[in-house]
Amino acid sequence: DIRLEVTELERYFVELIYAQLGPFVTTVGLISIISLFITQPITDIRGEVRDYMVASTLSLLPYWLATFIIDLVIWIVTVVIVWALFLLCQIRAFLDNKASTIYLLIAIGPSFVLFTYCISFMFSSPESAPRQLFVILCVVMCVPVIVDFSRYTFVDPVWLDWIYGLIPHILLQRALAQMCLHISFLKLDFH
Repeated sequence: DIRLEVTELERYFVELIYAQLGPFVTTVGLISIISLFITQPITDIRGEVRDYMVASTLSLLPYWLATFIIDLVIWIVTVVIVWALFLLCQIRAFLDNKASTIYLLIAIGPSFVLFTYCISFMFSSPESAPRQLFVILCVVMCVPVIVDFSRYTFVDPVWLDWIYGLIPHILLQRALAQMCLHISFLKLDFH
């Protein structure tokens, strides 16, 4: 009987550990698909394709709209697969927040893709841009974690949340962290 209690406590402890570390790891995993987004705009704007686009009188609006829609579809397919894998693996944080997590993952897509486009113009080489941007975004994502641990509190002031909300991958990580803390008997409705 005592052994059963210890097993339940260990399982709950593991779920709480995932609720703390899971959003960070999940966001880093989703950041890794940047290579699908960033190389195409750099190649098209700085490469030989640009001359062809100008010669064929292709305007920028249809080009960017089509590119955005394709990248958004790639994002949605990727996050639905990730979400389904979490549900399949019985991750408590996702099981207890099914609708909220899939909504968040899909809704962050447009801002994440647009943010990636804007940052892509900082890089001149399409070969090195994905690696460099991945490292930059991962380092930037560590800042909120360091700030939280240095302040000894996990309740952010509103002005700090606004700053975090300006960067899509940090917004995703912070929102997932808030949702993942509400598991089992701590579950809340996010209506």
